[in-house]
Amino acid sequence: MTCECGAKRDLAYGESWTCDQCGRTWNTKQIPAEQYQEIRKLQLRYRAVPVALASVIAAIAIFFTLTGNIFSVFFLMPVGLIGWFTLVRPVHRKRYRQAISDLPRWDLRPE
Repeated sequence: MTCECGAKRDLAYGESWTCDQCGRTWNTKQIPAEQYQEIRKLQLRYRAVPVALASVIAAIAIFFTLTGNIFSVFFLMPVGLIGWFTLVRPVHRKRYRQAISDLPRWDLRPE
């Protein structure tokens, strides 16, 4: 949250803050709870994709290690990273930006 006087502070949803410089009180409960939950669901969904992909690659690497095929691990990791950064991540970011552009925005005012 950035106050009109320029002071900044990170707030979780539901917290309020009184600016030390100007005395204005800001309350994040001005954001409707339903809309905030929609945003949180969207964030968690898009955070799950990289975690799931990394888990699959780690499981395959563990499988190769346990079967004694260490060379395949040294091939899998760079291929997995190159695939993520060149193919999956740009599409993932584009879809995330498109999804968040449709979300509502609020103009919070001091109380």
